[in-house]
Amino acid sequence: MSTTRYRRFAVDVVVPANVDTVRTTLTVGDVTMRLRLRWLAPLRGWYVDLLTPEGVPIATTRRLCIGVDVIVDHTDDRVPPGPLLPLRTDGRGGDLVRRDDLGDGVTLYYLEPA
Repeated sequence: MSTTRYRRFAVDVVVPANVDTVRTTLTVGDVTMRLRLRWLAPLRGWYVDLLTPEGVPIATTRRLCIGVDVIVDHTDDRVPPGPLLPLRTDGRGGDLVRRDDLGDGVTLYYLEPA
């Protein structure tokens, strides 16, 4: 039985109060992606868009749920090979990422295959 090992690192996401859209960049090896995180109030959730450095959409409107990889089904060369997922750091239960969770009680992690 083989086991895949990962190196985990946090994606720097700072969400100022009353801000509904946050942009950051993820670089893994020679792959760089822009991330646009949006709070969609009618849907009561955070959604992520993955874009090239030039702003071309790769995957859009992916809801952030605790422990769920938002890039699992992409084999595009512009997407890094490991999972990108939100994990709780506040000890609370539940799988939804609430408005004030992101960047505080929930951290977005990229797991790089070691």
